[in-house]
Amino acid sequence: MLAFAYYVLKVTICSAFLYGYYRIALHNKIYHYWNRFYLLLAVLLSITIPLIRIQLWQHPQDESSQVIRILRVVSTGEEMVFETGQRPGYHLDAQQALSLVYFMISILFLSVFVRSLLVIRKLILRHETQKINNINFVNTEADGTPFSFFNYIFWNKAIEIHTLSGQQIFRHELAHVQQKHSWDKLFMNFTLLIFWCNPFFWLIRKELNMIHEFIADGKALKEYDTASFAAMVLHSVYPGQKFSITNSFFYSPIKRRLHMLTKLQNPKVSYISRVLVLPLLTFVFIAFTGKTRQLNSQAWDRSPLLLNTSVTIVIDAGHGGADGGVKAKDGTFEKDINLSIARKIRDLNTNENLRILLTRDKDISLPVQERARFAEKSNASAFVSLHVNTASPESADSAGFEVFISSRNNSIQNSSALLGSLFINEMKNFYPVSGQLKKRTESGIWVLDAPGIQYAAILIECGYMSNASDMKFIEDERNQEAIATRVLRSLEKFAAQSGKPQAFNAPELPSRDHVQVSPDQQ
Repeated sequence: MLAFAYYVLKVTICSAFLYGYYRIALHNKIYHYWNRFYLLLAVLLSITIPLIRIQLWQHPQDESSQVIRILRVVSTGEEMVFETGQRPGYHLDAQQALSLVYFMISILFLSVFVRSLLVIRKLILRHETQKINNINFVNTEADGTPFSFFNYIFWNKAIEIHTLSGQQIFRHELAHVQQKHSWDKLFMNFTLLIFWCNPFFWLIRKELNMIHEFIADGKALKEYDTASFAAMVLHSVYPGQKFSITNSFFYSPIKRRLHMLTKLQNPKVSYISRVLVLPLLTFVFIAFTGKTRQLNSQAWDRSPLLLNTSVTIVIDAGHGGADGGVKAKDGTFEKDINLSIARKIRDLNTNENLRILLTRDKDISLPVQERARFAEKSNASAFVSLHVNTASPESADSAGFEVFISSRNNSIQNSSALLGSLFINEMKNFYPVSGQLKKRTESGIWVLDAPGIQYAAILIECGYMSNASDMKFIEDERNQEAIATRVLRSLEKFAAQSGKPQAFNAPELPSRDHVQVSPDQQ
């Protein structure tokens, strides 16, 4: 619920920016088609932009940059929400209660919406419907008519359709049908079922309804006769009766419709206000999608090693999907840490001759046999599998990084040992790491021991999730970036000593979402 609440907050802030621009630059302007398109786009962008993630790597010396600080407001807040949401506590029941309340209010709005549809359906069933071209004309005595809904026009018998005002009203409703305004209303209603707590979406819906009326008014009235318009509106609101216009009447939305028709007699359209939307949309997009990350200074300053040939490296994020791996006390799964580091290795790579492929780039289950097969088909020079360890009760003090190599494939012993040693040398001055390469002789590790492996292969255990110090270290994204940097350094040094030309023809990995991976094969 906390993550969803933060998403709703970002949607609200984004819509506030876009609606604010509308009020300043477009409100009560005569380019109604543009305004309609803009308001619909504002809602759509407000919902989708916060879901987009674009990682922006930042040099440490740019920390004082005003733009960077603005971008970090959103990204830092998101990390805090994610971290808080990962930790159970006494707020859990309160979150569930708030979720239930939010859901129940959405259900209430849904019931009102469904009831409106049922009322319309009842009108159709109880009254005779005439087909006029593609329009269904329903003649009724119901309150609230005339109105239109998709290709239905619901008329009121008290209004003579053959009179001047009757013809104007008909053209007005026909314009709603032809302009497909019902789709806009349907879209806004569905949006408010989910984002009913966003006040700007309610304001946008109100403005959109007015713009529909402006468009229909312009279609209904020839030569924009405001006197005829007033008679038409009075006739439609109070069919069969005559009322004088009072002051309070002119402060209703009818005043805006009269004012808009008057403005149409002498249009002086300024296109500047419409062009200004471009920098606004650019700012909103970057502010809500850019996720700044500060690079470790060592990672940023280093120059990629010059490689004479192109090499392919496969990075394997262990576990995934239904197989979460080890679960920490705070609810964090090993599979998520593995994937996070793997992505950083790929994203931090700036060496044109070092091609990084991931066995999985999302949370899917993938059998260990297919991971090894993928590396083989990729013609990989090296394979690095990422994991996080856990200790048994009798080894509760276990901590630090460990590197495993194959215990069975003698043909790759030397190259795997070289790669593992290079990583240990890169890591030892940054965080505790075992200085000895390890082998699992009793059960083996499939991604290292599979028959036919002809590339250097290592498995890195990035600390122990059962150790509080290791968990604090490994969950910090800055440390994950530092680990990724050191993996890249060791891979570059390995490639410089033993790299071979590679064909850039990585095979497609199948997506498996429900395949269990046996732990003793990892």
